[in-house]
Amino acid sequence: MEGEYEHVTPVERRRLGVYFTPAPLAGWVVDRCARLVPSRGSVAVVDPACGDGAFLAAAKQRLPRAKLFGLELSARGAARCRAQVPGATVVEGDALRGGLDRLVAKLPRRAFELWVGNPPYNGTSPVLGDAAAYERLRSLLPTALPPGTSLRDDFAFFVLLAARRLAERPGVLAFVTPATLLDAFLYAPLRRWLLDHLGLAEVAEVGPGAFAGTRVRTCVTLWTNRNRATHSSYRARREAGPFDLAQLTAAKPLEPRPPEWALRAADAQADRLDRAWRARGEPVSALIPVSLAGLKTRFDELLVDDDRDRLLARVDAFLRAREGGMASFARAHAIPDRHWPKLEALWKTRPPGQRADPDLVRPYFRYRGAAHRERIPPEARAWCYLDRRLIPRGDHRFRGPYDPHAGHV
Repeated sequence: MEGEYEHVTPVERRRLGVYFTPAPLAGWVVDRCARLVPSRGSVAVVDPACGDGAFLAAAKQRLPRAKLFGLELSARGAARCRAQVPGATVVEGDALRGGLDRLVAKLPRRAFELWVGNPPYNGTSPVLGDAAAYERLRSLLPTALPPGTSLRDDFAFFVLLAARRLAERPGVLAFVTPATLLDAFLYAPLRRWLLDHLGLAEVAEVGPGAFAGTRVRTCVTLWTNRNRATHSSYRARREAGPFDLAQLTAAKPLEPRPPEWALRAADAQADRLDRAWRARGEPVSALIPVSLAGLKTRFDELLVDDDRDRLLARVDAFLRAREGGMASFARAHAIPDRHWPKLEALWKTRPPGQRADPDLVRPYFRYRGAAHRERIPPEARAWCYLDRRLIPRGDHRFRGPYDPHAGHV
């Protein structure tokens, strides 16, 4: 996190997805790929978001005959990579806005291509503000996106760019990404496209702790050109104690299945039970109709609370605040300073004269992802002010039809 990014604020760091990969993790990823690299012929190692060169440095040590290529958004980052990995071809540019084309033009023809890296992930990509760039990237996934799915994170675009390249030539792709790639409904269309065009060799769910100062759960997925496809396997890291890749469990067979094409190995007992339910049971949606399965408010500090009355009072005070009164409102309701710009922007778009509506307060559970995979505890219960107009634009606000006055679970 040194160099050009030393002055970047935590908010800006999250927006850009600037987190450099620890050398042990980069080395482990390259080691897993090296076993699939042919012993003869030219090899090109490509990192489309190379940062200070952790993956290229690992490749130089483990694959000395390979030619190394990197793309980096910042000039200082590119210079640091060149200094750390002498002999590497490092191009400055934005992979999501045409920069990758300049790097690909430098790759040797007929080389076996090994694409590795840790592309940025930030929830909602800055590229969404560039209509032409987004349309070009969106076209990489030429399928309809069902309700509840989207293509809005930088890492998903990087995966698609690399996968498109390797779908047409020999090579291997291994990226460190958020673990949401493995089973989040959001990425079901992306997973299906990848499985249709590449061979899935290995999944390693390495969990949290890979990047200092973050809580993001990460994974490594290793893909090959379909002509070199092998069997798929899944491993997960036991998360007790410090981060250590030696804690990965033994490999299990992995067979992604429709409709969500999850990249996790199913528990054998759960799989048998699921098959029995599907053969003889009734769908849960038929037994318990649910019109709104979940939402992401992107502003819990304003719109969610453990106490219903406190939530209603806070939203009403927000709606009735006067011009220039956001600082006083934020302090009165303990909304962190980092959220003030979003709070100000949201207040300016509120309907004039609007008051808080008690009918829009709905009970929900705060879902914590992997922490609640087995069970959602009663203390996760919360209240949400469910008004679409007050929910900042995000990557997947709602799944399913929306009626603020319907009865929701």
